[in-house]
Amino acid sequence: MFTRILIFIASLVLGYLGLRYNYWVVKTVGKSQWVENKFGAGMTFAVYQLMALIIIILGFAHLIGAI
Repeated sequence: MFTRILIFIASLVLGYLGLRYNYWVVKTVGKSQWVENKFGAGMTFAVYQLMALIIIILGFAHLIGAI
């Protein structure tokens, strides 16, 4: 149970940092041309935010034993 809590805390911190520093991540990694072409201008930011939210959700699911 202790490892589940640690994994959840790590995913929470990682997801929060991904949401908080979204602009810096996109500036450092660069925009995805595929995402920009398929979904429109500026959607790279939204995709990185969704990835951060998915990390948080997966960490919570691991905490409660769903995965």
